[in-house]
Amino acid sequence: MYARRVTVDLGGESPGDPPVRVGVEADTIHFHAHALRVGSGMHEVVVPWTRLERLEAVDPWPGLRIRWREAEFPGDAYFTADGDARQFEARVEQLVDYAAEQLGARASRVIADGWLARADVQWEVVAHFPRDPEPGQAGVYRTAAPTRPHEPILARRAAPSPYEALLVWLASTPEEPLHEHVREVLVTDAYLYARRRNGAVARLPIWALYTRLGSRDSVYVFGRRVRVILPERDAPCPVVAHLDRVLLERGCE
Repeated sequence: MYARRVTVDLGGESPGDPPVRVGVEADTIHFHAHALRVGSGMHEVVVPWTRLERLEAVDPWPGLRIRWREAEFPGDAYFTADGDARQFEARVEQLVDYAAEQLGARASRVIADGWLARADVQWEVVAHFPRDPEPGQAGVYRTAAPTRPHEPILARRAAPSPYEALLVWLASTPEEPLHEHVREVLVTDAYLYARRRNGAVARLPIWALYTRLGSRDSVYVFGRRVRVILPERDAPCPVVAHLDRVLLERGCE
């Protein structure tokens, strides 16, 4: 049985380029004892397990990349969700589990977990930002517990000016949607707190910080899929500096 790719459009612009990302629905991911099949119509790939060379959950979430060997050329396809991304994610998880069974001893060489290996963290809504201790509060006996627990604030980012907010709105794209931008940010040792555009305060655990994307605007990825976009400002941003330092200390990209 040979691998089948029902289009050449999955390839890059020239030989050696990565494949073009193609959006498919979750219900087009199929697998059985002999092969896996992803996509449909002009963007369908059918690969026998014996010819599969790489199965990888690639960023940005929930990307899926498949490479296989052909008689004349290596096959390479890159898929992502067209529709419900969470259903696509679940189907990729099922595919990888099934592939591990079919590949046996080859599984560790063929399968790359990618984003599957990261925790699926989400924003945790909280009542308010943490606060700095009041002057003279440290070491003073208090009969009543403070209304807000004290978390030392390590870095702050103020809300954007009206002009910056307008630029963010104008520059928003499907790759950098408006809802991934935040207004105010505070960083403590354990969390990144943010005031969302709807006024709600939420937080993400610092341990889940995975990487930074972008060169001008800073796009931080937490866990599998949560992104925090901090547009470039004229003055250095303490939050960007702090998060970059955390990534550097961890040896992350």
